[in-house]
Amino acid sequence: MIKFMSIRSNNKAGSVAFLMSCLVMAFLTSACTNLTTANRATPPDQQPQTLGTACQRALDQSHELIRLQRVVEAEHDLLTAAKQSCSSGYEADQLLRLLAYTFSHQQKYPRAIEAYEKIVASKYLDLVTRSEAVYTLAQIHYLQGDYQRVITQLVDAKARELLVDDGLQVLVARSYYHQAETAKAQAIMDAIIEQAVAGDQVIKEAWLIFSWHLYLDTQSFEQALLIGDQLMAHYPSDQHRYRLRQVCQRGELLSLCRSVKH
Repeated sequence: MIKFMSIRSNNKAGSVAFLMSCLVMAFLTSACTNLTTANRATPPDQQPQTLGTACQRALDQSHELIRLQRVVEAEHDLLTAAKQSCSSGYEADQLLRLLAYTFSHQQKYPRAIEAYEKIVASKYLDLVTRSEAVYTLAQIHYLQGDYQRVITQLVDAKARELLVDDGLQVLVARSYYHQAETAKAQAIMDAIIEQAVAGDQVIKEAWLIFSWHLYLDTQSFEQALLIGDQLMAHYPSDQHRYRLRQVCQRGELLSLCRSVKH
């Protein structure tokens, strides 16, 4: 039997660094980068929300500190001067978005979780912003190894009729895998990959590698080969080629492997 390295053996520090980089990227590309247009979709039963001049100025200053990676100063600024300038419910929730980021960046996870949960439940923030907060919550729970809470985020998002993107679903699949529920993880990944293939979309390399490992763990080698072909088609590398050849050494798969040029 061919032995393959389990995905669980991946370097934990590398995984943490990757997810932290995702949090940074998500923040810097979110609506927070332009606080004047942060509320992109106002609920039909509410009047459009705006930031007052004093609050706008205070949040812009805090955001600039964050951009400069002076996160500790930004947190202090948000808890003092900015908090005094932002008094309405809408302004307070926009402040909370920045504050939640400073907590997560400093790995103050309990406070970050509390802040993001308030954002998800906000009656002032738009659907996209609240949906993004659910994904960020799931990332934080994943970093802490609380995989059941990650899964709960997906259930909560659907119950609140929030947007659920593939990133959140993959994180849930990874959480199922860590809980030794490989079948549930694979079902999620299969659906994502099938939808992407049907839409002629290129799947992220990390997602294909994860699905590849799932098939290898269950010795579903033919399915693993199909994933391997996608890896070689979109992300050709000697490492992927070597892994495919390992699988092809199995006698019962020789005929299938001969039909595909690796």
